[in-house]
Amino acid sequence: MTDDTYDRLVEFKDDPEAFQAETKRIIDEAIESFPEERRERMRAIQWGVDQELAKYKDPVARYNRIVAMMYESLGDLNRALKGELQQTEKAPVLDFKKPNT
Repeated sequence: MTDDTYDRLVEFKDDPEAFQAETKRIIDEAIESFPEERRERMRAIQWGVDQELAKYKDPVARYNRIVAMMYESLGDLNRALKGELQQTEKAPVLDFKKPNT
């Protein structure tokens, strides 16, 4: 985030709806700056973040949750770099038989 972006967001301190609209615009702009083949994944990640934050109405609770999510992600990255993060095993496919009618 640039100083200009921060200054622009501060202008919305008394207008939560305008603040949300501006942050969405900034996020969308950032996603569009990714190579095309990465954008869908970035949108999916952002959707997950949005869904998690929607659980919290209090701005401080939302802030605390996003910080926790960032630390979780950094922990995952650290474990992956150390070779400690294992890929999950594929789940077995259950054979559901069609009931006799």
